[in-house]
Amino acid sequence: MDSKFLMLLAANLILFLLIRFTRKRKKLNGFITFVFSILITLTVIETGYRFFFKKKGLSETGNYGGSLNTPVDLTGFTVKNIKDLHAVRTDLKGNVLYDVIYTVAPDTGFNTLPINHRMGYRMNDPSRDSVEVIFLGCSFTFATGVSDTATMAYRLGKELQYNTLNYGSPGWGIHQAYQVFTHKYQNVPDHKKRVFVYTFIPDHLLRAKCIYTWCLNDPYFEVTNDSLQFKGTAYKNAGPARSQVVVRLLSLNRSLSFVSDIGNNIIQQKGATNVKDEDYKRGELMLSKMVGTANQRGDKFIILHWDDYIGMKNPNGGYYIDPAKMAPIMEKLKSMGATVVPVSGFFDFSSKDNLIPQDNHPSGNGNAVVAGKLAEIIRGYH
Repeated sequence: MDSKFLMLLAANLILFLLIRFTRKRKKLNGFITFVFSILITLTVIETGYRFFFKKKGLSETGNYGGSLNTPVDLTGFTVKNIKDLHAVRTDLKGNVLYDVIYTVAPDTGFNTLPINHRMGYRMNDPSRDSVEVIFLGCSFTFATGVSDTATMAYRLGKELQYNTLNYGSPGWGIHQAYQVFTHKYQNVPDHKKRVFVYTFIPDHLLRAKCIYTWCLNDPYFEVTNDSLQFKGTAYKNAGPARSQVVVRLLSLNRSLSFVSDIGNNIIQQKGATNVKDEDYKRGELMLSKMVGTANQRGDKFIILHWDDYIGMKNPNGGYYIDPAKMAPIMEKLKSMGATVVPVSGFFDFSSKDNLIPQDNHPSGNGNAVVAGKLAEIIRGYH
């Protein structure tokens, strides 16, 4: 039993005791009895749901408590500052899918950000310090389930002998990559050459729309007259995030998981099936800003377009994020100077060696394949 369900049981017990202690105060006793009747009914439904209907998924444990993340204003959340962040993921049968240590540290250097990020490749060779590679993105960039020295950021740095920085984080979308880029690299105090690598998965557009439960504290950007307007925290400004807050309240902070699961699914499904032009435009404007800024300084910007779109299939037909609408956006970015790389051109999505079993994140071998392609591209710049 999780802690939230135990708290729900405790609340029932407290109300039951209050009914006994307030028997002489009829009005108060009647009110408490009414509340108890509702709560005990919901608890019975919740118990049945948890034991008979709730779908059990993969479990993840480690030394980080209930979540890998901690709240921050800039990006909504960042990976916890635990140097040796230990993560173990198992399937329903108890088979270990991965057991890894993530080496995490606070941001350093110029324009220091209030976030923590994973170890990249570092060396002490001034003759090779004139170029560095910056990785932006989500868990694919972070390399969930993969050891420190097997990530694409580390492998690429070691192969090319360049310093690399890994600014990927599980759960992030294009809006967090945009926040990191604009606050860290909009204005830089040196003349070092940089290559930016952003792994774009189609779901990043839905994350920037803030339809998911973990997006409540995200930075939310609105599209107004073909420009981006930062509105503030998602739960105050984005419709789907506000709805998620209501669901959280009605579910007693997810103690009633049947309420939160039903509510969350409805909100996410509605958000995914109702993707508007402005949702595509939001991503286009963010990418255009990053590409344009990099080009002005003579830096390079690589977009790894994770173009399998498997997770974007709508059961009712078509895709939540339409590949046909993404194509002209990618062409525009190419015309601006970005190197757009469709991952399907070099990565076998069907290969069991390239993906972590039952997880869909690139495995150590998958990270090696991506790093090899990036090395080929970056060598071609010189």
